[in-house]
Amino acid sequence: MKEILVVLLAVTMVCIGLNAHANIISTTGAITKIDPPESVAPGSLEHDTVMHAFNEVQNYTLQETEDISVNITAPGTYDEEADLTPGVIHAGKQVCSHFLHSDPVGVIQDPDYKAYEGTATFDQKILGLIVLLNEREGSDNILGAPDTDYTDPGAMNLRPDHEYIIVSQDMKTITVHTETNLHVDQIRVITDCTGGVCMASTAASSLDANLVYESSDLAKHLAYFLLPIGAVIGLVIWRRKR
Repeated sequence: MKEILVVLLAVTMVCIGLNAHANIISTTGAITKIDPPESVAPGSLEHDTVMHAFNEVQNYTLQETEDISVNITAPGTYDEEADLTPGVIHAGKQVCSHFLHSDPVGVIQDPDYKAYEGTATFDQKILGLIVLLNEREGSDNILGAPDTDYTDPGAMNLRPDHEYIIVSQDMKTITVHTETNLHVDQIRVITDCTGGVCMASTAASSLDANLVYESSDLAKHLAYFLLPIGAVIGLVIWRRKR
């Protein structure tokens, strides 16, 4: 038994932390999750009834000059700019980002519009939302998906009785209602990616440290962690029987 405890302690001590991640785990209504598209420039991802949502950067640690200004930082209902709760996510924080985008087919002139309403739920806590153009545009180079074109960015014009965002009390779900016509409506959601899981170094040595591990990899993570321990215990038992 003493040998097994020593071996287990040794395996634990050589564990390494995997990159954490945050994911859009569910959507309802008009919001539909997709893989990062080639472009979210106006006219490139059009749909009259679907607001597209996708994950952007994952496991990114904000660098020294990369403080991120956000417009919403607390639970509540936001239907005009006066409601906003601005804040800053400071350098050194590990974050993940996500993007919501609506763009009707063709050009729709005032007063006509296409309405989109739905919810998006994340598996990590929301640190902040960006809904205004200046902050949206300024964060693309840092938080945008690497292979997505963000040319001619949009934002969201909050208007009472027309466009609003509701952030849940647990800071994990947003409800969006937007009415889009002349230009795209876009929202960036920044979530907390601090933390990770531990894996035996014998299994992790073959993994890319920069790889993003999604929720669907949980079984693989568990196997990577348990198999080396099982192999070591088996070896100890075999040696005892000799």
